[in-house]
Order: sequence, then C-alpha cells, then structure tokens
Amino acid sequence: MPLTTKKLGKKWRVVEVNTGDIANNAGGTALDGGGHESKTGAQSQAAAVNISKARKKGANIPSKRNMLA
Repeated sequence: MPLTTKKLGKKWRVVEVNTGDIANNAGGTALDGGGHESKTGAQSQAAAVNISKARKKGANIPSKRNMLA
C-alpha cells in the first residue's frame, strides 16, 4: 500500500494511506524506527519507500544517478 505521513504525539510517523496504521517492514517493526522529529524527514522516507515499491511493480522511474549521467 502507498505510504503517507501523520503526526502522532510529538513525532511524524510513516503510515499506510488506506488505514492510517504505522507502516511496518516484513519483520513487523515500524519502518520509521519510532518516528521523525520533522515532517520533511517523514515525507522523504515515505516517498523513498513508495518509489521503491513502484519500481518493484515495474514502474519506469529513473534514479537520480541515471538522471545526472
């Protein structure tokens, strides 16, 4: 599922778009390691995970490395 961010308490968390639940990895631990101090940090992580998931599904998203060449 796609990820977004949400402020829970004093931390910004990476959450599932559809459910609002904290996003977990395959091992069951929180992807964001307990949350981010800034909204920007959480948004950056959510975007990176969304891009990675899209690439695994076959989306043609160039990496920064390929864009600079």
